[in-house]
Amino acid sequence: MYATVTNVQAACQEIATFFASTQGIVDHEVLRPNFRLLREDVALHLFRLASGLDSMILGENQIMSQLKTAHQIALSSGTAGPVLDYLFSSALTCGKRVRTETNMGKRAVSVSSAAIELGRTLLGSLKGRSSLVIGAGRMGQICAKVLLNEPAAGPVILLNRTQERIVNFTKNKLHNIERLQTSFDFEDRTRLAAAAADLIIVSTGAPSFILNKKEFSAAREGNEHRQICIVDISVPRNVDPKSVPCLGLNCSIQTTSPTLFS
Repeated sequence: MYATVTNVQAACQEIATFFASTQGIVDHEVLRPNFRLLREDVALHLFRLASGLDSMILGENQIMSQLKTAHQIALSSGTAGPVLDYLFSSALTCGKRVRTETNMGKRAVSVSSAAIELGRTLLGSLKGRSSLVIGAGRMGQICAKVLLNEPAAGPVILLNRTQERIVNFTKNKLHNIERLQTSFDFEDRTRLAAAAADLIIVSTGAPSFILNKKEFSAAREGNEHRQICIVDISVPRNVDPKSVPCLGLNCSIQTTSPTLFS
């Protein structure tokens, strides 16, 4: 939340009241800010975000699109004002310069590509491996595209709660589209994750966990020998970290020696 104020103390109290009134998230915690910045520190932080320096993946560029969208929505709703308008415009310009005048933009990076790279590293190779992408939003679509471009990789299964996004996704020009499987229902996710995929990437906006221990263990009976890698890039997480040993890029506690299902 970005705001221009005349009384800092009163504004901070009003913002705190707003966050306290919001609904709890999946982890049953009250949604609240992690930190508070004032004056020049606000501008510095926003410029670092736009430049990809304060992202989970160094150089990640999806935040640029999110900042641009937030800026446009604020302008159209009349909530930006001249100060925030100038601040966001300057930050977006800074982000573009960083990517054109430095090596930051030499390689396309994102949380999606990092998730696949993690899977490739832990599984040894994606050659002949089948993949399951749960969630057909922006991140999930990027994962599916990267996996379809992966040389010698196996089938890519894409699931979503509604089929509309998948249908629109398949209308794009996709490489190796014959390897893309979209005929399964969202309710098949646990069975497919347990018995049909080597790499599972979860990227949904579900309000609760969509993979849990009880259902996963039951679906995996007879296939316990298979090595499986699960990467949860959802925010908040959609794979229960307490009951399923997953690999989560967004985990609050990072493991020093990630393990695969085996």
